[in-house]
Amino acid sequence: MTDSFAVQRGRKGGLKGGPARAAKLSPERRKAIAQKAAMFRWNKTHRVEYRDNITKAISGIKERILNMETELEKYKTALNIIETLCLASWETK
Repeated sequence: MTDSFAVQRGRKGGLKGGPARAAKLSPERRKAIAQKAAMFRWNKTHRVEYRDNITKAISGIKERILNMETELEKYKTALNIIETLCLASWETK
């Protein structure tokens, strides 16, 4: 069961929020948002292009993370070698 008072308060805030946000945006930004929304409503091919661009971006990010992990492993190996050499030279003194 929903609390009708809470629903009314939420609706009241929602009715205020949209116009308040629109008032803060520049006319150019509002136009850009409206054009983007219209494009997604009416042009299905742009949806596919947008999805493909997101997929490519995610793939690129994943690849960079894997490269970073590889580099990290190299640094860890180098650190272990340095640590071993330092300990070995310390023990011989």
